[in-house]
Amino acid sequence: KTGESPRRHPYLDEMAAPIADTRSLMHTEDASDILPCPHFEGVEKRVEIDFHQGRLQRGMRSLPRTALDDAMTAAQCLIVSKRTNAAFDAYVLSESSLFVYPTKVVLKTCGTTKLLDAVPLLLAEAAAIGMVPRRCKYTRSTFLFPDEQPLDGDFDAETTFLEEHFGRLGPDGGNAFVLGSKLRGVQWHVYLADDNGGDAGEEGGGAAVEGSECSTQDASAAGPEASSMPAPNPRAEPTVSLEVCMTHLDVEHSKHFVRDDTTFVSSRQTTQDSGIAALFPTMDIDDYVFEPCGYSMNGLAGSEYSTIHITPENGFSYCSVEHSNVPVSVADPEAFVRRVASTFKPGKFSLAVSTDAALTHAADIRRVPTLPGYRRVQASHQEVDANGGAVSFYTFVRLPETTITLIGVAAAIKAVEDVREQEELVKSVVITEGDGKYESDEEAPSRKKLRPEGSSSPCSLFDLSTDSRSTTPSLLALLSAGGANSASVTNLVAFGARTVEDTIQPSVSARNPMTEFAGVATLRSSLLTPRPLAAAFVLEAPVVIQALVESSAKSLSGGGERSVDNCILDVIEDGLSLPSAERLERFLVLDLGVVMRRWHYWRAVLPRVQPHYAVKCNMDVRMLATLAALGCNFDCASPTEVEAVMNLGVSPDRIIYANPCKLPRHLVAAAGRGVSLTTFDSEGELHKIASLAPDMRVLLRVRADDPDARCVLGNKYGAEPAEVEPLLRAAQALGVHVAGVAFHVGSGATNPLAFREALEFARVAFDTAARLGLPTMNVLDIGGGFSGAGSAEASAGSSSEKDVTLTAVAVEVNDSLERLFPAAEGVRVISEPGRYFAETCVTLACMVFSRRIRSEASGSLAPGDDSHQYFVSDGLYGMMNSIMYDHATVTSRVLPVATNAAALAAGSFSAIIPPGVNTGMDVVSGQPGIATHPSTVFGPTCDGLDVIHEQTRMPELSVGDWLVFPHMGAYTVSAGSNFNGFSCADVKTFYV
Repeated sequence: KTGESPRRHPYLDEMAAPIADTRSLMHTEDASDILPCPHFEGVEKRVEIDFHQGRLQRGMRSLPRTALDDAMTAAQCLIVSKRTNAAFDAYVLSESSLFVYPTKVVLKTCGTTKLLDAVPLLLAEAAAIGMVPRRCKYTRSTFLFPDEQPLDGDFDAETTFLEEHFGRLGPDGGNAFVLGSKLRGVQWHVYLADDNGGDAGEEGGGAAVEGSECSTQDASAAGPEASSMPAPNPRAEPTVSLEVCMTHLDVEHSKHFVRDDTTFVSSRQTTQDSGIAALFPTMDIDDYVFEPCGYSMNGLAGSEYSTIHITPENGFSYCSVEHSNVPVSVADPEAFVRRVASTFKPGKFSLAVSTDAALTHAADIRRVPTLPGYRRVQASHQEVDANGGAVSFYTFVRLPETTITLIGVAAAIKAVEDVREQEELVKSVVITEGDGKYESDEEAPSRKKLRPEGSSSPCSLFDLSTDSRSTTPSLLALLSAGGANSASVTNLVAFGARTVEDTIQPSVSARNPMTEFAGVATLRSSLLTPRPLAAAFVLEAPVVIQALVESSAKSLSGGGERSVDNCILDVIEDGLSLPSAERLERFLVLDLGVVMRRWHYWRAVLPRVQPHYAVKCNMDVRMLATLAALGCNFDCASPTEVEAVMNLGVSPDRIIYANPCKLPRHLVAAAGRGVSLTTFDSEGELHKIASLAPDMRVLLRVRADDPDARCVLGNKYGAEPAEVEPLLRAAQALGVHVAGVAFHVGSGATNPLAFREALEFARVAFDTAARLGLPTMNVLDIGGGFSGAGSAEASAGSSSEKDVTLTAVAVEVNDSLERLFPAAEGVRVISEPGRYFAETCVTLACMVFSRRIRSEASGSLAPGDDSHQYFVSDGLYGMMNSIMYDHATVTSRVLPVATNAAALAAGSFSAIIPPGVNTGMDVVSGQPGIATHPSTVFGPTCDGLDVIHEQTRMPELSVGDWLVFPHMGAYTVSAGSNFNGFSCADVKTFYV
């Protein structure tokens, strides 16, 4: 609120004093001793939505990753890690966690995230697969900084929102409760709506065990334990959720969760050293350490999950520990909270115990815990639904050290026993050498709330190199030095493991989804944690951010091929959970960030020239929408293109119909939509315009050629010098308004002098019109021809907006404009770039679906004539048509998912192909022992001309590997055919 200090919880008045000690924790140069200071809201908001069973057995787990990404984008957080088992999927978020069961979703977010904004999207996705909500529970503790929260942290406003979506569940709608003292400590807020009904499988009573329903594929992918899981139990045991929220964390213990420039400790080591591993010794833990501070983890065991989130900064330190879906028969809230408190040593904490049904031994579960060294401040209990579900809430404060001696002898003995038990648990946890998730401080993701600027390490988890700043070498470096064994590797890639004893048995002959998951892991680069779109593009207008959100664009850190390849690997990995017949065989990744950066670079180097994007180059709707939001205008050459642009809300005055020779019905259609500017280069076109669209203004297209252009256009379009005056006289006689001059030096031009000569020709045309007495012309269209890629890094596969070809052309255009068309003359200068925006922003991923090896050894070829042949899912009749029609030269790099998976399964680590290997390389960088072979890559059609690479050196690949083709955005999809039934229209695009 303007002019007012932010409202904060009274808790902070007690927390402000130790802020001066933040310096010792954070290793900073100085520290503020008063609030406000840089801070982070650790308190989470949590929503749990249960659904009736829908049409799909996997239920909510069948939702595509893009749907979850959209929901997280709405909540202003990102998925940064995933772990799965037979019962559910667990996602670590940039702010807390997400858990997806077949009939339940649990979303927990901290900071200033907008958790509730994700609810409508999740409900819409559920409805699309026939799933109807039956129960919603929303909980949170008291915010430290309520004014910074959505809805001002007002629980009444939150319940109003929830009632709008769940108030119709059950006959009486939802209920809201606040537990705890209003005067002392924090409170626990609960909203619950329940239709008091179960699924068909639950008619016998009781709540279904989440995740007990898994598809056949789930079982096969997860191993014998999953395949032998019991059928859904209609009388499943009720469960308990335990949530501990802690503040005033012990400063020394919190140092486990802070990183500096001098030391590096992996996330797995942090989990072990901090005592977290001992809290959940039988769980499969997915841990995540943020830069420069912060920690998150998810644990999985059967249908139970645990999650921990830590904000370690002194002054507003916070930690939450949750253990949910715990069967009542094994739940022990007192023992649990004792272990948690002894691990984190908080100054204050709360415990919420939630049950989902009436309990036979409710008194045992709801017994007020006692803890040595702590005093209970308050205890509250509330039944929250008609099924007997209830919440008990307790708050505790640490006793001064001088009073600890007053604890009873029995309690002291129990405390010692607890410590011994914890030590034994630590010893029992097996952490293999391959479990360190990040091999250097550069590879660990950044904490969104305190994100340093800087580049990330190019090293992959499986990179052979070591980082001089790291105390831990990479996995393959350990392997090459004999420092790790195959068991370590297989344990590392056991993404579906449910306990620390689960392993994957190497197999040479059997390829299963788990080994393919491992192959994906060998190629993934570790990059900084990406920021939500609004935070990543803070300088962009809201309309641009909205365009990105509507495209479901996924935020990536950095740029270039490593980021794009990680996205491609995400898509491939998601496909591994599907039957083979349902997996994508080719897809596109479109980087809207490249489009945006190129737009801003254009405006910086050609400030007088307003781009009109050539829609024919690539008609992708989300790219058009992003350009429109940025302020770009459009060059359309057909009514279809006009409709595509105007359907996005673009007004007709932002369109030029830049086709010098139009079909009559097309001209009428464009004019009927309000388009008022077009081009001509012949008298016949003038008569057509005068007859069918007399109100249109026209530009005289003159011939201008760059002989080095990729596609020369002067042979088809443009008036010769001798034709200029006769055409202007004809327009004058017909009463057609000539507004200016246009030219196009050819698509993919590279010679700046071509623009100089064209501008000089345009000046002559302007002067001729003035001499003939035509109305003053005020539009100059310098056409297209601006190269999409020309820099050295672009040829290597990156996506640089600072194109050296554009830079050289811009210098010449600016100089010539100032000389020939000075700004004082008032001529509006426009252009028609196409490939400049579209070419480098699109990457095509194609699967290798067949191969043939001909060699001397097999007797099929003469000595020295070995030939490896591969068949991929796109070719010359698809997006590779640019080879024939656009004179393009395509390059590719390999993503050997299947090859690396087989190498891991066989324990042949020297055969693992590292990321970043391009076709055409004689030697595989980092793996000199891997041979390359002359290889030919064919497209999928039955035509022998469908050849992409011919006799190009490549490492040996397997079926299931992928080739990645960068710079596939210009005149590719737009010119593809349906030959042989392979349609470019069927290719899915993922936006980043």
